[in-house]
Amino acid sequence: MSEESRPKETSSQTLQRMLNEFAAATPDSQRTQLEDLIKFIKQNATKEAIMPLVNKEFQQNLHTAMASTLQTPLDIDGQEVNPWTNCGTVVVIDLNGNIQGAISIPPTNMEDYGSSFNFYAPALGKAVASMYLRNSGLIGGIADNRRHLKEITNGAFTWHTGATDEPVTLNNSTSVYLGASGCEAVPNVISSVLDGATSTHWTQAGTFDEAFAGITGTYLQDPAKQVQTMNAPRPIERLVAGN
Repeated sequence: MSEESRPKETSSQTLQRMLNEFAAATPDSQRTQLEDLIKFIKQNATKEAIMPLVNKEFQQNLHTAMASTLQTPLDIDGQEVNPWTNCGTVVVIDLNGNIQGAISIPPTNMEDYGSSFNFYAPALGKAVASMYLRNSGLIGGIADNRRHLKEITNGAFTWHTGATDEPVTLNNSTSVYLGASGCEAVPNVISSVLDGATSTHWTQAGTFDEAFAGITGTYLQDPAKQVQTMNAPRPIERLVAGN
């Protein structure tokens, strides 16, 4: 078959191919590929492009895990609170770059985002970025990670971070990264529990996205796990401590 007659790739196929190539690359090659991949994700990683790629069985597990996360109270600095509003987007990729699952529950109030904001793209971009940072041994704080990612992508990475900072190994031995976006905390948690924490809006948003991804990962690891109060995840502890 000639190149001229070869069927053109769909956005879904191109996205999955680029993710697979990225995942198979060395850390140095991932660094050089990241800018183009992030740009493609921002333009093309829509619900319509991602859904044909997900694992349907995993998708159901992700739905259950996210529902548990939204109901999970946290012990934050000695106070037990349920920090979550009923929204959040999570995209999950395995170590080969395959998209295993993706679910988006957008906020009821979209004023801060715009009515057509696509939460899938930043969630996927954050998972990809976390894979690069971990493979390169560069995982740091949210602000440092964001500065580094923005620098090496020539400004293409415009989001805060918000993903599991290491692979989550599931009970079928698959290891995955979870990227999250739009996982909003209720205002009283930010204003009272985090009172005095020195942080920017970007750091707060990245903190709660990262925490949401991490908690969802614990439920994916153990699908039979019952909803119960958890200690504040590490990113929230850092925020409370003013780090």
